[in-house]
Amino acid sequence: VDEDLAKSFGLNEKGGILINQVMEDSAAEKAGLKEGDIVVELDGRKVEKLGMFRNRVASTAPGSKIDLKVFRNGKYKNIVAVTQEMEGEGAAAGAGVSSAVYDKLGATVDSLESDAARRLGYGELEGVLVTEVKQGSPAWRAGLQPGQVITSVDRKPVDSVNAFKKALEEAPDHKILLFVTDGRSSRFVVVKLEE
Repeated sequence: VDEDLAKSFGLNEKGGILINQVMEDSAAEKAGLKEGDIVVELDGRKVEKLGMFRNRVASTAPGSKIDLKVFRNGKYKNIVAVTQEMEGEGAAAGAGVSSAVYDKLGATVDSLESDAARRLGYGELEGVLVTEVKQGSPAWRAGLQPGQVITSVDRKPVDSVNAFKKALEEAPDHKILLFVTDGRSSRFVVVKLEE
């Protein structure tokens, strides 16, 4: 929500996510969200960008409660929603397999719309920020370090945590080609997973 849109809804600050449509029988509908609601907080943290909001919701396990603060008709309202798996997502094929490969990697990544990424000045890049690398892991042995950005997996661009996990799942077994940058230099890195 930019400044003009915020003003037209009577909201005094820009930022937040405007809900354009609520799908029938969705977690949003069950929670009582309505078209025209502006989500300004998720679990007590300010919502500023759509990608960040999507990533944070998508990384929440189905059946989890999330607290939303919404702006509706000039007033703030707190809503508790219970996440559910999206139709056709196939958690076993999607989250299950990709998270297994992600777990083996030994690195934790976050959206480039996160506060940490903004502090590092990565606003213009597309990719995921490496936030943690477990010592002795395949990622550590390949030389990955916190603060680096992974922009592609197996030469396929990634622009979100979900896209990164999906690309890991589709990469050839045991060897993953990553393109990594630290803002000064960029290079390809091969991560060898343990068999």
